[in-house]
Amino acid sequence: INEAFIGTGLKLKNLSFGFNTGYLFGEKDYDTRLSFSNDTITYHKAHYGTQTRFGGLFYNVGIQYGISIKKNGKKNGEFRIGAYSSLKQQYNGSKDDVVETYQESSSGATQRIDSVFEKGNQKGKVQLPATLGVGFTLEKEHFLIGADYEATNWGDYRFYGQKDLVKNNWTARIGMQYFPATIGTTGYFNFVKYRAGFSFGNDYIAVQNTLPVYTISLGGAFPLKLKHSFYDLQYSVMNFTFEYSNRGNNNNNLTENIYKVSLGFSLSDVWFRRSKYQ
Repeated sequence: INEAFIGTGLKLKNLSFGFNTGYLFGEKDYDTRLSFSNDTITYHKAHYGTQTRFGGLFYNVGIQYGISIKKNGKKNGEFRIGAYSSLKQQYNGSKDDVVETYQESSSGATQRIDSVFEKGNQKGKVQLPATLGVGFTLEKEHFLIGADYEATNWGDYRFYGQKDLVKNNWTARIGMQYFPATIGTTGYFNFVKYRAGFSFGNDYIAVQNTLPVYTISLGGAFPLKLKHSFYDLQYSVMNFTFEYSNRGNNNNNLTENIYKVSLGFSLSDVWFRRSKYQ
């Protein structure tokens, strides 16, 4: 599934809200090939295929409220709470079905022998479920900690009016960041933002037993150029994260381990700044 979107937000004192809207499009393909191994009788190989293309507009909304924390009359941090939602949407689909017999050449290429059934451009609806999340962050001079809870109602998923082997799922996350720098601090690694996170929940695939999922991540934001002024607005960083995820357990006879390395760049600079002095 792919998305092309545009969004905006508005802040009124301590209250902020915003939304994204755009176009979602993608494909859902199923292919099954059946063949028999027999010394005396030759069977044709069979292919059952379904290809569906779908797309349409989507909407995401969010709201956030910030509360300043003061100590001795001075701001000593900020507490933020928020909520967001991806609304349930129906998308227009076009489906092609084919059942055919085929053979393979010596090079491995497939060639149709006969078409048993074929029907294209079948119109229908693909319904994706709503997601709701709530969370908070607490930010101090050197520390930031946040947590959120997200749930998706996969029981509402429909593909051409039919359900699938999916179920409602949820995920809880907690993360923290440490930033050592203060005014007058020197040294590159004092300006690195060190991060760690943990999440757990259940997968949306419906099996006999619930598939537990948990993730551990470590990383940081590394400045690309260390400025002499702590309050310099020109601040570009490289974000690096190592993540380990586990899905399933021995009770499900299904265990999946995932190792993920992410590298990203946030480039911020002040352009077209008019000089006050020559």
